[in-house]
Amino acid sequence: MAGNPAVEFFRQYRDVVVKEGSPKVGQRIGFSPVSSAAELYYFEPAEAATRTVEKHLATMKEIVKNAENYFASGTP
Repeated sequence: MAGNPAVEFFRQYRDVVVKEGSPKVGQRIGFSPVSSAAELYYFEPAEAATRTVEKHLATMKEIVKNAENYFASGTP
């Protein structure tokens, strides 16, 4: 799983929360109207923070599902 972007994302932010404090999330400031505060925060410059986390959670869900299937099958 090393090198998987979703795993690395959660590992990095887990380390920040455990060792340093709350994660640092970037913020966009501009003159365009926004419908929610979620549009202002980001981990990746082109995506809202909620979308980045959602994307990585979907990947992690698939990793866990594959692991459960692998171990449930009794494969060594």
